[in-house]
Amino acid sequence: MVKSKETNRFYATNRRCSISATFVEETAKQMVGTTMGGSIIKEDCEPYEYETDKGEILELSHRWTYTDKSDQQLAIDDLVHSVNTNGNGTTQELEAA
Repeated sequence: MVKSKETNRFYATNRRCSISATFVEETAKQMVGTTMGGSIIKEDCEPYEYETDKGEILELSHRWTYTDKSDQQLAIDDLVHSVNTNGNGTTQELEAA
């Protein structure tokens, strides 16, 4: 669920991303409904405007991209990054010590 900044109401959404491919359209049609390993992750980017189906204009500063890492591996990576950055203080504090 995402909360609209303009109306303060929640709306349902899903994660989608586009992936380039080298196969023909017929092959792509055969793949509809199949799943593949990996995850779709939120990635920061330059701000841009997005129009919802209801005509509301949103300014977004992220996009959804595919990664071959599983949700579990992404969680482990986030935890390791958090510990390395904030475990005993920030990275800057550790370097100054």
